[in-house]
Amino acid sequence: MPIWQLWKVISGYHTRNTDDTVAETLDITDAVASDLLIRVMLHGTVMQSFGTQSVGALLRFTPGFKDIRPTFPSKKLMESFAAQPGVRTARFSQ
Repeated sequence: MPIWQLWKVISGYHTRNTDDTVAETLDITDAVASDLLIRVMLHGTVMQSFGTQSVGALLRFTPGFKDIRPTFPSKKLMESFAAQPGVRTARFSQ
């Protein structure tokens, strides 16, 4: 599925009149992406309430993301990721 179709599905599901969906992207090397993908797959699923905390924990041990800390508020993780050099941000509103 092309990335634009994936974001259409995600933003259509999560975006509400009261809440926007924010997509933050950053170019990383193939090696970093492969390592992160393996760790994500080994980590497995988590309860919905722990999603942001799990993403932060996985990113913390990814090269280039050592300043990101596990957190429960998703906005705090979003702001921490946005502070990384080279991050591109897109906002989806309904």
